Amino acid sequence: MKKYIIYFFISKATETCQIPTFTADGLSFSILSPTVKLRSDILTLAMNTSFNCTDNFNTDKKWTLYLVDTNDTIQREISLSSYSSARTPQLVIQPYTLDYGLYRFTYNVTMNLIDLNTVQYSSINVYMKINPTGLAVFGLQDGVQARNYGQSQSFVLAPRTFSYDLDNYVNISNLTFLY
Repeated sequence: MKKYIIYFFISKATETCQIPTFTADGLSFSILSPTVKLRSDILTLAMNTSFNCTDNFNTDKKWTLYLVDTNDTIQREISLSSYSSARTPQLVIQPYTLDYGLYRFTYNVTMNLIDLNTVQYSSINVYMKINPTGLAVFGLQDGVQARNYGQSQSFVLAPRTFSYDLDNYVNISNLTFLY
């Protein structure tokens, strides 16, 4: 997995307070090559924040989520208010929560330099594409992959009866199976 170090710009950095650095493993900061996950995956986005500051400060961290197109145009904002992890460096989203599509997760950090009475805002975007999990196609009952039959025994392949969509989006009875 790639490890990235991201530097944020703080306009009023002091000699005793350096610009914070961030690292993230396995996340893509490019819309051209987003991290690809299946709809059935648990999504975990972890951002490590390092501060090198001797001044008195406090921070607020927050994730925001947007469905975007390939030009990074926001289609809609998705509320993360029900996720307690949305205000921590590690955001966790349960499987089957997000529909298929391209998403921009924005990690926002507010740094309040108390002695300087200054508030600074920094953010970074992480891109993720959610793909379909797929179909589980079975021609025989109970997910049996192979079975032995005698010469005069018959059997019926019935994939419409024994298959299912792992995302529960597609009605299997509407599909055509060729064999």
